[in-house]
Amino acid sequence: MDFFERQDEARTNSRKLILLFALALPCVAAAVYAVCIAVSFVIYAFIAFWGSVFVEIHGSSSPDYFISLWQPALLLWVAAITFVVVIGGSLFKIRQLAPGGRVVAELLGGERLNPATKKLDELRLLHVVEEMSVASGTPMPEIYVLRREFGLNAFVAGHTVSDMIVCATEGCVRDLTRDELQGVIAHEYSHILNGDMRLNMRLMGLVHGLLCITLASYWVMSGTYSERERDIGGEPEVRTGIGLFLDVFILIVGFLLAFIGWNGSLFGRMIKGAVSRQREFLADAAAVEFTRYPEGLINALKKVKTSPEGSVIRSPHAEEASHIFFCNGLADERIRLTSTHPPIDERIKRIEVMMGRDFVPEAKPVREREEKQARIEPREGIAEYVTRALAPKANEAATPSPVPGAVAAEAALSNVGVPAREHLVFAVRLIEQLPEPIKAATREAKDAVALIYALLVGADERVRAAQIQLLKRRIMPEAFEKTNALLAEAGALNEHARIPLIALTLPALRRLQLTDYAAFMENVESLVAADRQVDLFEFALQKMLRRHLEPNFKAVPKPEVRYYSLNGLTNACSVVLSALAHAGEDTVEQARTVFARGVARLRSANREFKFMALEDCTLSSLEVALNNLAEAAGQPKKLFLEACAQTVAADGQIRPREAELLRAIADALDCPMPPFAS
Repeated sequence: MDFFERQDEARTNSRKLILLFALALPCVAAAVYAVCIAVSFVIYAFIAFWGSVFVEIHGSSSPDYFISLWQPALLLWVAAITFVVVIGGSLFKIRQLAPGGRVVAELLGGERLNPATKKLDELRLLHVVEEMSVASGTPMPEIYVLRREFGLNAFVAGHTVSDMIVCATEGCVRDLTRDELQGVIAHEYSHILNGDMRLNMRLMGLVHGLLCITLASYWVMSGTYSERERDIGGEPEVRTGIGLFLDVFILIVGFLLAFIGWNGSLFGRMIKGAVSRQREFLADAAAVEFTRYPEGLINALKKVKTSPEGSVIRSPHAEEASHIFFCNGLADERIRLTSTHPPIDERIKRIEVMMGRDFVPEAKPVREREEKQARIEPREGIAEYVTRALAPKANEAATPSPVPGAVAAEAALSNVGVPAREHLVFAVRLIEQLPEPIKAATREAKDAVALIYALLVGADERVRAAQIQLLKRRIMPEAFEKTNALLAEAGALNEHARIPLIALTLPALRRLQLTDYAAFMENVESLVAADRQVDLFEFALQKMLRRHLEPNFKAVPKPEVRYYSLNGLTNACSVVLSALAHAGEDTVEQARTVFARGVARLRSANREFKFMALEDCTLSSLEVALNNLAEAAGQPKKLFLEACAQTVAADGQIRPREAELLRAIADALDCPMPPFAS
């Protein structure tokens, strides 16, 4: 399947998830009813027995110790309460997770990675995620580390690529080599590109309702004296009779809650296991196809198997997020039916079979490599990796230069959501060749703002002077000086570097204050409009910034699929394709011819598309058109992007400027397109 089919499959799985949840609800209610009947029977029998001992019974030689198993009134009450608790718990968790992946990371105790860190292992993680983001065409996410978690594990979380995060345990960051860490992160990026990340967030929200009674029992029992003493330590307290009684009472209440909630927990784990187990095999396969270096992923799995800590996450919230981890994060998840991950041996075997390998060498300890790196600059350690990655494999063409040439229009979309080894090597070399001030500016909020301004300053002298004067009036002197210092190096960059640089600045820009963000976007809009022309490339970059930053500063509705064909999107397609045609051609007749070539891709459904004049292709109409197209299903998006590729490729070839424009439009449609490596 291609990216668009996988996205449609993920949406189908979301509907199946809701169906499984709906089926689990009456099962949980029935199980709770059975528990209530059993408890009622025990209590009734207990009372009846002691009543026969201490109370004289008239008219009967023996008491009735049994109650009817069919209690309609009790069933209705149990069903109503169960539904309220489960659905209420799910709605609460869905609302809690609404801001995105950072909520999951913070829930598990994650700490945001400081991009200015000097620690070699943390820099290694930062560099690997940067390379993966550029290679896959996704925006750079925030990176979190689970401190004091020494199991080897990682995860991605988020509703969309705009609010996603990448998180790794301290053990994963500390104990894995670069190749192993790259294999793990590639596995997690595969979950993003396969549509699993959004599915996992929905699964976490829905299943929480089934788990909430069990989680409540954990919370209740954590209030006992023994639990407090174990967590806090220190001198033991002197316990009074009342304190001991309270501990016993808390344990009894917690036990009853656990006894009632075990069935919901069982159904919740079964649903998570049914949804996530097979997706792990797919992510392993995609990660190996991405990196073309199976040793990294296999050796990471082998380290998980032999590590004293394994992949266990000690956080009390690990149960809620067990299905999103790289490997099983729970210590006691041994039953296949409820396990969220397949056995490690089976994962290793499948990778080896897929790659046709009988033997994969054991990994070298990460400490040996760190001792070698201690005498060099942190980034220089990548040179060995680049040299190995650039070596052509059997039956494989030479690795592309980081300055792409023309690309055939037919092949433009073949790698959407399916990054390959050449894209990863391309990303490594691209980042390596960026000037150091540019790379440093992508990681700090104020410097990232200055870098965006510098990228938007045009080459035309008249427009450039107007833009510089605009910035001088609007921004603080130190910010203007920083922008001015970056102008020369930003202007010297190849056009293909703009989209990756925008993507790399996003984590830093998300750390702006709301007022600073509003002023920043206003200045970006003014810089784009300074030449008084509709520059589609600048508009697309502006939309890319807004799409990925705005959810961090205000509530933005999550995109939902409303169109399963291009019916209803005829006008939106006409606006965007007309704008593309005008942007690439000098005369109206040439633009009309190019437009017709793009529309030819859409004629199969016999829809009427209208070529629009340049004055009708306003920025506001383009904004509305792209927003509507973003709500289409996978196949209509694919068809439309093919039409865009034909439109921008007037001579059958997509040039660097056209390629980056196409990538920006694909990003607006939530279709991550890797860099064009030719």
